[in-house]
Amino acid sequence: MNVSYNVESITPEMAEKWLKKHNTKNRPLFENTIDRYARDMASGAWTVTNQGIGFSEDGTLLDGQQRLSAIVKSGVPIKMLVVRNLPTIYKNNGDGKLFTQDVIDGGKPRTISDVLAISHGITDATYKVAIANMIVYSLKGVVKLSPHVALKIIDLYSDEIEFTLSDRSSVQGLSYTPAMTGIILAAKVDLDKAMDFKHRYFKGANLDEGDPALTFRNFMLGRKTRGKSAGGERATILNYCMTAIKYHFDGKPLRRMVASDAAKEWFFGKQKSHLAMISEWLAI
Repeated sequence: MNVSYNVESITPEMAEKWLKKHNTKNRPLFENTIDRYARDMASGAWTVTNQGIGFSEDGTLLDGQQRLSAIVKSGVPIKMLVVRNLPTIYKNNGDGKLFTQDVIDGGKPRTISDVLAISHGITDATYKVAIANMIVYSLKGVVKLSPHVALKIIDLYSDEIEFTLSDRSSVQGLSYTPAMTGIILAAKVDLDKAMDFKHRYFKGANLDEGDPALTFRNFMLGRKTRGKSAGGERATILNYCMTAIKYHFDGKPLRRMVASDAAKEWFFGKQKSHLAMISEWLAI
């Protein structure tokens, strides 16, 4: 085995050439992953690791097509470990041929939550990453976040997230991510009013009929019996939550839930600078 390895600066032109010439035997490209890598590369949030580019002894690209595609998309040169002359077949016995590609990316990848908990000491990382994803979803639709961007969003809303997640209800269904995200987005506008809504929503005690927090609470509790929601329903629940909070802010009664973007847009309009920062972090 004559394996060689070196850290090389890979330009977009090199990456494009390697993909065209050597990427003949690989899985499909994942555009969301490529976008995520490209964002980090373009913003300087990329560094050399043990994971890079791997070529077989006949020049076939065995690993790294997503990274190379991201270099092309980012438009910037990236230093990366490049390994060459990997054996195409590392064992050939009575059990059949065993290919090097069989064991590449065969394990369980670290999630963003794993990275933030291990490297940055983020508590409740799974919940906070879900909230960061929901904030982005409400703004841009489905976007695959990197740990770097997720951490920046969590930091941007750190006080609102901590206040909202503190003493959250153990009642099943009430702490669903879109509902928590709605409270967090509202808290960026008026923390006291948003926390008052949260307290009413979680406790549900001594509230008059028509109280927006009670109306939304009853909807969420009733939602349990209708089965697990589809992904598209998250946006509707976020809208319901923010509509209820807007009625609470205005001191108006709300006797039934209605789906509308109006309340969300009102809250978004009050935090344009923060949302502009997120949009900038998501740009390539």
